[in-house]
Amino acid sequence: NGGSFFRFNPKTKVVDTLKSNVLNETGGDSYDCAASFVVTPDNKIYCGTFLDGKLLELNPVTGDVRDLGITSRTGNLSSLAFKNGILYGLTGSFDSKARPFTYEPATGTYKKMPKLKVYFENTDKKYKYNTGNLFGLVLLPDGTIAMGEKDYNGHLYTWKP
Repeated sequence: NGGSFFRFNPKTKVVDTLKSNVLNETGGDSYDCAASFVVTPDNKIYCGTFLDGKLLELNPVTGDVRDLGITSRTGNLSSLAFKNGILYGLTGSFDSKARPFTYEPATGTYKKMPKLKVYFENTDKKYKYNTGNLFGLVLLPDGTIAMGEKDYNGHLYTWKP
């Protein structure tokens, strides 16, 4: 039906529909789905979509949804984290370059970070890493961002913004 946000109350076991037809209303692909979520201290919920790479902001009190735009032409906003007023995200599709970004809700400032060029050493040669394989993003307590691969290599990379 174009995407919906739901609220579940574990005490009453009641599920409410907060907002229906979200993706159609924001001009997104009606077959799209949520790829990532993060809740901020003010209880707003940010959602990254899979196909379009859109960043959506949900106010759970009013049910209002704001489309904050497409974060990548390649889609797949796979990971979100929030700390000290800044939203961190990782976007990029299967064979494209993954791209971290920051978004400051208070100012509306969105910044794409430089394309990642990650190398790892091997005993006989140096490999250039395919940044399209980055998929997970976690914000560590010291502010470092850790990112992991989604393929068989399983390397862990860090980025200090």
